[in-house]
Amino acid sequence: MLITGGAGYIGHHIAFALADAGHHPVILDELPAPRGNVFDYHQGDIADISLLSEIVVSHPGLNLVIHCAAKIEVEESILKPELYYLNNFSKPLAMIYHLMDLGVNKLIV
Repeated sequence: MLITGGAGYIGHHIAFALADAGHHPVILDELPAPRGNVFDYHQGDIADISLLSEIVVSHPGLNLVIHCAAKIEVEESILKPELYYLNNFSKPLAMIYHLMDLGVNKLIV
């Protein structure tokens, strides 16, 4: 399974909970890997089609994405609504369509 936003608070905790349950989550985040990272970590953008393809192809059987990536600062969202629209709506939508093209058919948001 792939966790987007896996370096963030919620994604990080989900990754560890899944690992404790015997799963091997793959992380995709725009932030650098946290210190002490123990996961298969990919730094990049969720709308990067070539990176998504590389991740899915290199992990046969990957059929689930847990989407936690988002910008969350209220004040910034008021000052830069176009950035939040792009990051929290347009990019995830592009990611979903590309993942469907790659055969990934399960998404948790």
